[in-house]
Amino acid sequence: MNYLNKLKKHPYIVVISLLSVLILIFFILKSNSTDTNNNYKISRNTLEESIEVTGKTKPISSSELNFERSGVISAINVKVGNNVRRGQTLASLSSVDLVAQVSQAAAALESAQANLNAITQGARPEEIAVKEQVLASAKSDYDMQKNQGTDTFNNVINSYNDILFFKLSNLFTQSSDNYRYIINNCDQTLASKIELNYKNAISDYNNLKNLDVSNHVDEVLLVAKNQIELKNLINNVSSIVTANCVVNDSTLTTARTYVSSAKASLTAATTELNTRINSINSAKNAIDRAQKDLTLVSAGGDKNKIEIQRAAVSQAAAGLENARAQLAKNMIRAPYDGIITAVNVDLGSLAVASKSAISMMSGNVFEIEIKLSEIDAAKISLNQSAEITLDAFGGDVKWPGTVTRIDPSATDNNGVSNYKAIVSMLDNKKDSNDNPNKDNKDHNVKAGMTANVKLTTNKKENVLSVPNKYLKTTGGETHVMVIEGKKSIDKKIEIGLRGDNGEVEVLSGLSEGDVVEVYKK
Repeated sequence: MNYLNKLKKHPYIVVISLLSVLILIFFILKSNSTDTNNNYKISRNTLEESIEVTGKTKPISSSELNFERSGVISAINVKVGNNVRRGQTLASLSSVDLVAQVSQAAAALESAQANLNAITQGARPEEIAVKEQVLASAKSDYDMQKNQGTDTFNNVINSYNDILFFKLSNLFTQSSDNYRYIINNCDQTLASKIELNYKNAISDYNNLKNLDVSNHVDEVLLVAKNQIELKNLINNVSSIVTANCVVNDSTLTTARTYVSSAKASLTAATTELNTRINSINSAKNAIDRAQKDLTLVSAGGDKNKIEIQRAAVSQAAAGLENARAQLAKNMIRAPYDGIITAVNVDLGSLAVASKSAISMMSGNVFEIEIKLSEIDAAKISLNQSAEITLDAFGGDVKWPGTVTRIDPSATDNNGVSNYKAIVSMLDNKKDSNDNPNKDNKDHNVKAGMTANVKLTTNKKENVLSVPNKYLKTTGGETHVMVIEGKKSIDKKIEIGLRGDNGEVEVLSGLSEGDVVEVYKK
């Protein structure tokens, strides 16, 4: 009773007594337990060994694009920041003539193919009749052009006659077959040349007017066009009457008028001749084309003709391809899907072939350049998968990647050999199986971001493992302290893979469920 009264007066004694009992129970349990901070129960785990390196994101492709030839820029179809697709036209030069050439080449190919089809399949009677009508029309046009060529020749003869015997005859006196230039001049050498020109021009004129124009109109018109002596005569007379030494001689006014009129008549005659000659040649070519078309249509399935026409189709196809290639040189097309990063030209300005006009980079496809030590490089292989995080988005956001390049030669970095490797990020909106990556789809990766790359070099599943802190290595051997009952026994073990989490693979010496403790110092 006195003891109880004492406890009531001094309750802290009760508290101290209870605490002492609890502490004693804790140490007893601890001494009999194998599940303490110093003990570990051997189990099976998955171990991974990896390498972690850093680098910067960069586009897989970046390009400075320029025109293949110089010219005036007629269209700019993009702005900085635009997304473009491979093959999309970004800018172009003025190309009206090249577009026309492509159209002509396409028409030529279509015609050649049609002719081949006609030869291969054989023509219907009505098709042959159409070709015959085209040929007859071409011949009729040629006959008409020749008849009009006769009229042209007669007009030209009259013009030449007017020039020689009316407009310029007042400048000369005739003695027998010789002509003397009688107009005031200060260049006797040129005057003598003019007298010879006049004599020869009259001779050429006489020969010309006696030619048979009815049967050889195209040849006669060419002779009429090439009256060299007459042209030289008019040019020399024009020079002598306008020379500085006689420029103020008013008595030459009439002569100058005649000379000017003669020059105008010669120009008009030459123009008329050129027009008629071109018309006759065009009519003659039309006959040739119509005749060939009729021959091809009428030939049917002749094997040799088919092969010839097939060659013509191939030639026409090559012509079209060449025309398109020339047109393509006036355009800049995107070489891949990407983003425009710069537009360095303006509409209407002159593009220079050697100067960059548009810059672009690959869009959401990036790669990371990393440096590996020679030990790590030996563990890495092409197409090896990688796990990527970016500082900008934190460690919880991860991108899959793959090793796409490992340099075969090392670079020296202050005496240390490093090997450069490239890790390509997969599309940040998809995972490695090409499925939408919902966790990452809203992240906008940009070039130059700091990237952390994890490369797993080894992985083992369902292996016995033990934390590294329970191991003791001496003399090249590895030991652990195994608890058996109330005893601790030192055992030699063999180890394998060292995992990133501090776990070490146990190859032999331990069994699942064994308990080990940390070596006491």
